[in-house]
Amino acid sequence: MGILQKIKELFSSEVKSPAIVYRSKLRGKITLDPSIKWGKNVSLDGSGDLTVGKYCIITHNVKIFTHMHEGLKDGYAPNLIATTTKEIPMPLVIEDNVFIGENAVILPQVNTIGHHAIIGAYAVVTKNVGPGEVWAGNPARLIRTRKEL
Repeated sequence: MGILQKIKELFSSEVKSPAIVYRSKLRGKITLDPSIKWGKNVSLDGSGDLTVGKYCIITHNVKIFTHMHEGLKDGYAPNLIATTTKEIPMPLVIEDNVFIGENAVILPQVNTIGHHAIIGAYAVVTKNVGPGEVWAGNPARLIRTRKEL
């Protein structure tokens, strides 16, 4: 059985190319709509709950993370060596009709990407993205809001 068939069975999603699903000790729920279009080498962290809505396009090499480590929750680790390895789930909802460009990274502190949002290629998203917003850059920032919704 190939990876595409296995992912289809696990998540009931129409997968067009291989995606990597990573799960840690935490067992979050991954919910994928069958209408999603995938690029190659997409990494989905299933540690916290992850929901991806209808008609989303997730292009090549996108990385989506849904957990943090305890010492990093506040954005810093004063003593990284002494930091515990306890994982903290951080759920993420990607609403309908979202486009995520190639090599984008969605970090765990993001809880929502609103419907019709666009994430540019190579963006590193660190904040919630509202409906119809276009974000790009490292770190990603709001470029404009789409008016044609």
